[in-house]
Amino acid sequence: MFLPSVYGFATYDAYVNTIEYNRLFEKEQAAFIKQKYQKPSFKMPTKVGAEVYITASFEHSIILELVISELEQKGISEDQICAIPMNEPQKERKLLDTIHRADGLSMFDVATALGTIFMLFGVMWGFMWTWGPIAWGLIGLFAGGAIGLVFKYIYYKLYARKEPPIGK
Repeated sequence: MFLPSVYGFATYDAYVNTIEYNRLFEKEQAAFIKQKYQKPSFKMPTKVGAEVYITASFEHSIILELVISELEQKGISEDQICAIPMNEPQKERKLLDTIHRADGLSMFDVATALGTIFMLFGVMWGFMWTWGPIAWGLIGLFAGGAIGLVFKYIYYKLYARKEPPIGK
C-alpha cells in the first residue's frame, strides 16, 4: 500500500539531486578552469600580426574540458590556453526545467508531493468505494498532480515576477 509513495519520493529525490549536482558541477568546473587555465603569466599579443589567438564563448559543459584536453593533445601547451568562465547574466525564471537548463524552481515538486498524498488516500479509501483501491489510487495520483501543477503555475504567475531574476 505504501509502495507508490516510495516510488513517488524516489522520483522526486532523483530529480532534486540531479538539479543540485548539475549546479554544483557548473560551479566546480568554472573554478577548475579558472585555476588551471587562467594563468597570470599568460601573454596577450601586443604587436599586430605577432600570433594568432582563437577566441570562443560557450556554455559550461563536459565538452569544454574535452575540447581543452584535445587542444593539449594536439600540441598546444597549457601556458598557451586561456579559458575564462563567463558568468551568466540575470535571467527570468522558467516554469519548466529541462535536461540542459534548470534553475531549481520548477512546478514538478508540489505536483509530485500532492500526487503521492492523494494517491495514498485514494488507495486507503478505495477499499470502501466502488471502483476499488487501484482505480482510486490512480485517480488520486492524477488529481493530486494536476492540483499541484495548477497551484505552482498560479504561484509563479502571481509571485515569481515580484522576486528579482536569478543568476548563477
